[in-house]
Amino acid sequence: MMRRRQQGGLLAMVLLGLLAVSVLATIAYGSYYQIARGTMDTVNRANASALLTQAAYTLASEARDSDADGHAEPLAGQMRLSDGLNDGWAIPATSGAPKSDAWGTAFKYCPWDNGSTNSSAGRLAGANPALPGSVQFALVSAGPDKIFNTSCAQAASGALGDDGVRVMTVAQMNQGVTYLLGDPVANVSALPAAGSPAGMMRVTSDTQITYLWNGSSWLPLGAVAGLVAGAAADLDCSAYPPGMLARNAAEDLLMCRASRTWKKVSP
Repeated sequence: MMRRRQQGGLLAMVLLGLLAVSVLATIAYGSYYQIARGTMDTVNRANASALLTQAAYTLASEARDSDADGHAEPLAGQMRLSDGLNDGWAIPATSGAPKSDAWGTAFKYCPWDNGSTNSSAGRLAGANPALPGSVQFALVSAGPDKIFNTSCAQAASGALGDDGVRVMTVAQMNQGVTYLLGDPVANVSALPAAGSPAGMMRVTSDTQITYLWNGSSWLPLGAVAGLVAGAAADLDCSAYPPGMLARNAAEDLLMCRASRTWKKVSP
């Protein structure tokens, strides 16, 4: 009889042990899942922040003063974003900026046209005059819930919800973020004939001269565009500042002098 009781007690202990192991395994799995989920969320948020910043600086580099009012306009929006707020666009397909956040949702793009000409297709009506703090464009990420809670106006004013936001102001655009500096090349012949974004600057190693891509050709900084065949000694150069250099068709070097006429300076 005693033997049977001992066997029954041993079986009960084994069953209790198995139950304890099962409970501990469940707790451990739950803890691991929560840690893994938390880690992935942290990684996604870090990636989302980096993508927003990259997109903002790329769009800034692509901005141009398309209406000649002294302020670089961001690219015009081309396709309205269906986000429930209907006040922004998707980033244009022609832009080199990332188009979506870390959760796969398209960024909302809010461009403004600031300056004396402050209205244009694909942009929101901007400030006139354009103040240093006037927002040129904003980018909004819907975040992990994939729901936009921030309008373009809220992004510009700083009244943010739970979305990720980046803005570029007039002052920031005027501080040089609209230019890109590429890797040096051996000489002028090594400059790529096409494919560079307008505003890209590259240095030639042989002469240490910086060249600017204007969208169709490379121009040395400080040289005059369009005067290869037009500049000539004693002709008017009042459209350019004194000291500006140019070359004529014969490859003579000319300088715009204080009297606002071209003077040949090469033998």
